[in-house]
Amino acid sequence: MRISSDDTAKIGPGSSGSRGGRSAHLGLDVGAASLVLVLVDESGGVIDSDYCLIRDRTGKRSAVRQGGCGQSCDACGTPCNGYFIIQETERFIRACREKHGVSIESFGATGSQIRKSLRFSIPIDIFISEVSAHARGMYHATNTDDVQAIIDVGGQDSKVIRLSKPRDFYMSGLCAAGTGAYLDEIARVENITVSEFGRIGGEYIASYLLSLGSPTPMHIEEFSSVCTVFTKSSYVKKKSLLTLDQRAAAICWAQGKQIFNTVIHNLRDYRGEIAFQGGVSFNAGVRLALDHFLKEGLDLSEATRSVLVIPEIDGYCDELGRPKPVSHLMGALGAALLGREYAETSRGYTPPARICPPLASSENRKNFLKKQISLSHTTGAKRPRVAWCGTIFPSEICYLFDIVPISLPVLAAIDHRNAKDNLLAAARQEGLERGSCTVLSSVMGRLDRTPAPDFILHTSGSCDYYRQHMLRLVEEAEERFGIDGEKQVCSIDLPTFSYEQASSVTYVADQLRESVARIEDFLGEKHDPRKLRKIVANVNNARHFHLLTEDLRARNPALALGSDLLKRAMLYSSAWGSGEHVDVSRLCFQELRDRALSLKSSREPLFSQGEKHRVMWLSLWDYTSPYHFNLLEGDLNCAIVAEELNHIHWPSIEVDSPFEGIARRIMQPINHVKSRMEYLMEMADRYGVDGIIFFLHFFAHCPLGSETIQNMLRKSRYPVLFLEGDCVDKSRRPSSTITKMQAFVEQLNEDKYGNIFGVPVRDKILSPVK
Repeated sequence: MRISSDDTAKIGPGSSGSRGGRSAHLGLDVGAASLVLVLVDESGGVIDSDYCLIRDRTGKRSAVRQGGCGQSCDACGTPCNGYFIIQETERFIRACREKHGVSIESFGATGSQIRKSLRFSIPIDIFISEVSAHARGMYHATNTDDVQAIIDVGGQDSKVIRLSKPRDFYMSGLCAAGTGAYLDEIARVENITVSEFGRIGGEYIASYLLSLGSPTPMHIEEFSSVCTVFTKSSYVKKKSLLTLDQRAAAICWAQGKQIFNTVIHNLRDYRGEIAFQGGVSFNAGVRLALDHFLKEGLDLSEATRSVLVIPEIDGYCDELGRPKPVSHLMGALGAALLGREYAETSRGYTPPARICPPLASSENRKNFLKKQISLSHTTGAKRPRVAWCGTIFPSEICYLFDIVPISLPVLAAIDHRNAKDNLLAAARQEGLERGSCTVLSSVMGRLDRTPAPDFILHTSGSCDYYRQHMLRLVEEAEERFGIDGEKQVCSIDLPTFSYEQASSVTYVADQLRESVARIEDFLGEKHDPRKLRKIVANVNNARHFHLLTEDLRARNPALALGSDLLKRAMLYSSAWGSGEHVDVSRLCFQELRDRALSLKSSREPLFSQGEKHRVMWLSLWDYTSPYHFNLLEGDLNCAIVAEELNHIHWPSIEVDSPFEGIARRIMQPINHVKSRMEYLMEMADRYGVDGIIFFLHFFAHCPLGSETIQNMLRKSRYPVLFLEGDCVDKSRRPSSTITKMQAFVEQLNEDKYGNIFGVPVRDKILSPVK
């Protein structure tokens, strides 16, 4: 019986739609350039497989997929190849049923291009990360018993996997260097296939390695292994100077070096054999070069046996009895085996129901920000005073003079989704370097829509204006709005490493008093001390409800989506001291208190996420899309229960010394690595987290994502995922992000539940098939 895609919702896990024949399990691996399918039997033996290119050697779409939608989605931003994937998979399923008479009992899928929106005649039972799939496939090979590390190089990225406890993995980011795309690009220049290119290069490299011990060793031209574009340009220039075998060998050598440089830091303390997997493993030139560099790194003689092991499976042969290559099948093979294990493990398991209504306080938070923006754009006699503020300058000073504080970084982050890429493009036209913080660059890119300021108020703290941005901002304000930099600009210098010292508090408090005096001089009016006392009371009340809220969250299962509560931090740059902030904080506490009480009563819970793991989120987040939060909190059932940006380190402000209290509030322990590490570990313990996710804005070029804090976190007692990305620039979002999140959660699942699926197993856990 053929099941249409419309019927897939009616089929539960393990359904095949075609009974009779021996049971089989299907695995699908979809990468940037290829689609791989593997069918295994109940014992794990490979029945059949298929490998086909999604794009041909020239990079064009194959004719079979011209009817595809060709649309782009927010998940990947590139055409998804969905039509081709469905068509080829259905063809393979039909062929296997006719040829082998099988009944497909489970379907596992992996790969960077696989999407849950794809509908097959057999529904996908489980989506698995490439990391877990490749590890499971390698374990199943018959020549990898002593292997505990994998290097996988595909068309889009390269990865290294350490099969340790916990499993360690690294994936390359945005660049094509060190991937199949690098080789494909150069092979096009020669108008030959990649396999032929690798064969030619491999023969030359083999001769070169043999000549190293002779008095006159052969020569290999050095090409850049870092940038595909630069290499291609150099390659074309040297075509007339080198023979084809010399050129091919040079490129394969450069590719091997780049892969080595990418993975070596994850293999420094590993001296065993390494499985080489993925399509690039077939390239003889790259394989020989990479093996050479690995031997050098391990201080091994060139005469010793190869460090790299190409996986094999005994008994999987062609019609002539010759063993079939399988290193390119490892992802799909692992998906098939894990799909089988999931079908067995999850039998009788029903995921808990999810109840995730939004918070009314979140809507109030949004309305407060909208009100501030609306007020700042008011014209005429009703127009209030407006200040362009950084994210750290105390808004209490603004409310003291009825000034509307507009945090330009927050405003740019909110506006960026609507403006798409126009903000960054405009910033570049203004001369800002692409290497600058994209959030602060977006500030410059939206000045034409920013209300005229009466004051510019900022600090030297992180995530406030960097000096280059600040100077440009003041210049623009002077030119466009006539701002006097001597009278209408206030800057607070924040000590970084001595923020807890009394002298530092006095230093900052004195600067706050000077800022107040400067504003008084410009306005010709003195501030009201009674008003300041009221503002301080508002700060203390908002802080009080915030701490009550966090205490509830620490003592209970998730009471709201952490991605929603994380955004409370957007108020911290412009709301402290306002009555509205107190109202939002009080309402948030009341809502979460009611939800916590509902969990302890016999009535239906007001919120239930069915959390499998408790996660702490560090640093910023991607302002352009909720996709990754939806994946983490929705598909992967992880609860974000604590956020670094919502951590309150400062004591209640004494009304008799308000400026000292405000100084303590804005002085940031996040800038001090040791203090930051201490409070992060305290938070992790208090909230009972299972793991930590650190969003590295612009690949850790932001100082808050320094290598020092990363290394300290790696040595902590908590599993940590370092998630590269960018807050506002989609072009800096690596395709590996989804895989990394999924693999991280799978490791948390294995530690907690004994399986990567996160299924509580009451009886025995199914033993993997070898």
